Amino acid sequence: MPFHRMLLVISSNSRMAALAPLRERNFRLLFSAQGISLLGSAVAPIALAFGVLETTHSATDLGIVLTARELVMVLLLLFGGVFADRLPRQSIMAFTGCLSAVAQALTGLLFLTHTSQVWSLSVLAAVNGLAIAFWFPAEVGIVPSTVSSKHLRQANALLGLARNSSGVAGAALGGVLVALIGPGLGIEVDAASFLAAGALVFFIRVAQTSSVESRPGVLRDLAAGWREFWSRSWLWGIVIQFSLVNMAYVGAISVLLPLDALRSLGGAAAYGAIYAAAGAGAIAGGLVILGRSPRRPLLVGVCAVFAMFPFFLLLAVGAPLAVLLVCACAGGVGLEIFGVLWSTTMQEQIPQEKLSRVSSYDSFGSFVFMPIGLAAAGPLAVLLGLRPALWVALLVMVVPTVLVLLIRDVRTMTRGPQAQPAGAES
Repeated sequence: MPFHRMLLVISSNSRMAALAPLRERNFRLLFSAQGISLLGSAVAPIALAFGVLETTHSATDLGIVLTARELVMVLLLLFGGVFADRLPRQSIMAFTGCLSAVAQALTGLLFLTHTSQVWSLSVLAAVNGLAIAFWFPAEVGIVPSTVSSKHLRQANALLGLARNSSGVAGAALGGVLVALIGPGLGIEVDAASFLAAGALVFFIRVAQTSSVESRPGVLRDLAAGWREFWSRSWLWGIVIQFSLVNMAYVGAISVLLPLDALRSLGGAAAYGAIYAAAGAGAIAGGLVILGRSPRRPLLVGVCAVFAMFPFFLLLAVGAPLAVLLVCACAGGVGLEIFGVLWSTTMQEQIPQEKLSRVSSYDSFGSFVFMPIGLAAAGPLAVLLGLRPALWVALLVMVVPTVLVLLIRDVRTMTRGPQAQPAGAES
């Protein structure tokens, strides 16, 4: 066979292997549900940010609304993980998708009727946070049940591609909708996407790993999940890292960036363009990692996180929009590579019957300080100024990312199932 034809065959075989998870019905439903849901979820942050800023002209008020959602989500995540290990995960996702649809539909209505107030938006954001607290652990836990184990990494990469493709389209759509029509319609798009996603996951049929009758109480379930979580230094080390990274990131990206966009970058369209650029980078990162399986996934993943820091550095010095778009794209590449490798490592290392609980500890730890970041970003910008506040955020992200590399397991863990830690069984 000529060499060029051999390369074509190899390339074709690689593409077929990468798309293999889509041949499985349950994964197709999950893939479609996530893509649709996240299309609307990419529109929502832009619509909500500019809806609040145009109504109250206060970054602090925007922080209050976002904090309400994140605080409720963080407080309930651990219980979401317990119930996702006890009840059919697809049923939990279907119900909470519908709950988010109702909350977002009412939020959009408040904007459309010009009756929005900080307290009413905060209450509805809290309801959405409750739904997310139960949806997210169920979503993480259900992935290995919808696809063959040999295709798990490809499945996570494809889910990432769906997430980021929807993010690019949603961010671009959100910027246009907010600029031309207003924030209300953007929120209604998110409501419709949650409703459609909930309907799709309702038809997923996977085996239930356990039943409520055969399980101990909720507190014992939480304790078992904690032992599983704390027995792995790579797990709690990276979670502590991201508790600080996410605190600074969410305050900068959700409060300080829209404020900067409103003042000097061109408004909602510029904000949407930055989101779209980051999403485009994440698509590229997903394509890169789709065909690769690094021998040391955590080391590669953590190093990839450094790609997002130039964006915040240049944002802090007031760089022009074109430069920020390039850096946002590069940051998206790095974060997506980390996300795929992290999800796959979790799913390979954690027993399936405990995966939702452990993922809820992961999410709880990673998100626990996000309400502080959201609430503090506005007052910090008032106290120090916008640029110094961005410098503080960058420092808080960089330092723990450097320090987590001191953990031996982060540097040395190889791909594939490892030996069960002593004392992890429960």
